Amino acid sequence: MQKELVDFNISTSSIDLHDQCPFRWAHKNVYKTEVPPQPIKNYTVVGNAFHKLMEEFYIQGAKTGNWSSKWLVANWEKILKLEAKGKITKDCFEGTTGGYDSKTIFYELLNKGYTNKDGHILKTIEKLEIDERYLKYHDAIKEVIEKELEKTKFELTRWETINGFSMIKKVYPMLVDHNWLRPPATVDKKIAVEFWFDFPYEGHDKYIAKAWGKIDLMILDDNEVPHILDWKTGKNSIDTVEESVQAIFYSAGLWKKFNLREEAIHFIYPQLDFVKSFLVEDGHYAIIRKKINAMFDSYHKKKYEKKENSNCKYCEFQHLCK
Repeated sequence: MQKELVDFNISTSSIDLHDQCPFRWAHKNVYKTEVPPQPIKNYTVVGNAFHKLMEEFYIQGAKTGNWSSKWLVANWEKILKLEAKGKITKDCFEGTTGGYDSKTIFYELLNKGYTNKDGHILKTIEKLEIDERYLKYHDAIKEVIEKELEKTKFELTRWETINGFSMIKKVYPMLVDHNWLRPPATVDKKIAVEFWFDFPYEGHDKYIAKAWGKIDLMILDDNEVPHILDWKTGKNSIDTVEESVQAIFYSAGLWKKFNLREEAIHFIYPQLDFVKSFLVEDGHYAIIRKKINAMFDSYHKKKYEKKENSNCKYCEFQHLCK
């Protein structure tokens, strides 16, 4: 029987989201319901910049053989500023009902790149397509834009800069101790740093979906066995492999796409100053298979349960959840 391609993709974040709330998952991944833009948090900017720093570090290390921590220190502020350019790097807005006010939308205009090289607003609100539910904010948004036109940029605070230096100070000894300062592996003639994988996932019914993910870094040990490294810049950690959808999913992706089996998947927590290493075994794949099958069931039955939990206050679909 020929399988039908579904309207959603499978990733670690979508699996976790369906676990949390099928209703929110459906609006984001199936219906792709449009909502007002969401502001970018300062810690997100720092996390993205740290990933970029490590990506550039391993690429230049493979080319030059320079694995000195001095390179990380010397390049942190430059990469942070590039990542923060045109973005709001601190929580300087106040939300209203549903969390969307004129300032929130204005800040997102900056985040989406509606600026010229000097940081000025390049497009006005009249040129943007905004859902009519939010047209009532038009005048307020325009007023905010006009007041901000003369500002060239938002300065990074000392927190973002110092936080990065602190993570570098903690992460470098971990890389030395584990002998991870070595060139990335090569997969399909591509260097395995911030690299994507995808494969078709056949559901237990008539549907098939595209599964995809992005691996931060893969290196080979002295026995040519792959190790996956993943940078975790937050302060929440996973204790067991059974809890980690990401570790199991990445292991499955590596096997399905490249026919490779890793020795271990290592989550590196610079903020917490430790490494969590997971060994994924064949029996663990049933954990994510069950979760993914639940996604297919929801899609097939068109029944998306609303689950009240601690994430509800952050949900972008609160106004639809009555």
